[in-house]
Amino acid sequence: NRSKLSDKLGALGEHLHKLANGEDKRAVVPNSTRKSVGSERTHSNNLFGREQVAKALRSRCEDVAQNLRHSEIKARGIRVKLRYDDNFQIRTRQTSLPTACDDSKTLWRAARTRLGHLDLERPVRLVGAAAYDLVEEDAAVQTDLFTSQETAEASRLEHTLDEIRDRFGDKIDRG
Repeated sequence: NRSKLSDKLGALGEHLHKLANGEDKRAVVPNSTRKSVGSERTHSNNLFGREQVAKALRSRCEDVAQNLRHSEIKARGIRVKLRYDDNFQIRTRQTSLPTACDDSKTLWRAARTRLGHLDLERPVRLVGAAAYDLVEEDAAVQTDLFTSQETAEASRLEHTLDEIRDRFGDKIDRG
């Protein structure tokens, strides 16, 4: 209740009570700049080892890529998030991408490299991926000719698959 929160946390307790009850006079900022696009999933059973975690991470990268394409933005970085089940500890690792992208193949390749920097022998309950350093689709800067061409081809392919899924449903296997 309000008095217990105020006794324990002071002014912060009062503020939290108001927020919890929908009392907030701050203005809603509808056009704020998006900082990241992410997807995470808490699994009902623990994941163990690189293979299980990597499979779950790939699925998260596919979701992130699809969200980027639908939002008409690209990312210049990818972040991996794991929450361990044994003590609910969260670990993240991130990396920059050679060129801005919106395709799952590029995101997955980069995210997969981060797994080597995480403890995959512990039981994992949550796996997530988030694209960051976002740019408008048409403002993406190409930095490496060969990487850019491969990324552009992967993006075109996935845009086409998105159109097919939108028209006929999500019965297409992304594998």
